[in-house]
Amino acid sequence: MHSRRSMRTTKWILLLLIGWSASAASGPVEDAVAAYKQGDTDKLVDLLVDKDAPDLAGVSRIQLAAQQGKAEAQGLLGIFYLAGYGVPKDSKKYFFWNRKAAENGSAPAQHSLGLSYTNGDKDYGIEKDYQKAYQWNLKAADQGYAPAQDSVGLMHRAGWGVPQDYKKALFWYRKAADQGYASGQSSLGLMYREGWGVPKNDQEAYFWYRKAAGQGDKYAQSSLGSLLNDLGNYQEAYFWTLLARANGIYYGHVSDVVLASLEQKLTPAQRAAAQAQARDWKPTPTTRP
Repeated sequence: MHSRRSMRTTKWILLLLIGWSASAASGPVEDAVAAYKQGDTDKLVDLLVDKDAPDLAGVSRIQLAAQQGKAEAQGLLGIFYLAGYGVPKDSKKYFFWNRKAAENGSAPAQHSLGLSYTNGDKDYGIEKDYQKAYQWNLKAADQGYAPAQDSVGLMHRAGWGVPQDYKKALFWYRKAADQGYASGQSSLGLMYREGWGVPKNDQEAYFWYRKAAGQGDKYAQSSLGSLLNDLGNYQEAYFWTLLARANGIYYGHVSDVVLASLEQKLTPAQRAAAQAQARDWKPTPTTRP
């Protein structure tokens, strides 16, 4: 766990990386720099989307640093154009600055470009190309960027752009999971649950699903509920299923049929206890190294 001093030190380093002084930089843009570096999309959305009073001075500093060739600033400026934060919304300018950042070595931008090639993006003239997607994701993963490590793991697991290889998938999922990245933890749980590249182990699956679910990952919450249901722990399964549904999942492991089946296995008191627990529950994000 980082101390407050180490967190302040991290912010100073981030500010130096994009080329503007710490004494001049504070507020939402400073927080956006940290969120961008960590791949915290939810935090970026909270900070930047639909804000009536953007930090225009901070945006100007980012623009200057981007024009000077600072990769992280270029990537963040692209995000500003995508969100319309302090600048007019412009998806083409987003892609222009994101590609520049990726080419200059920004791991978040490389990962973003990898996702564009994974899914294809006609707005930018990008055809789906798993090999290019893998190349860009690997560049970011090699820098220790957890979201990209998770993506590389997925590509090895699914055989997208590379031969299917569960051992390599495990390697990259574990790297992401060990950094506290919820999706990587959930993915590692899946590997143990299914026995892909590793002996099937429900205890390990529970351990990793629980870590991700505790951070608020709705897919891990759904998977954890399913695992616990299969193991006969119906009250805890019901609790995690309720959370997954509250986070917007209503199919598969948390469908109405599954929920009704779980409710039939519980006493009224058990149902009420799980419902109260779900209402009061708060996620506990993991601090990454």
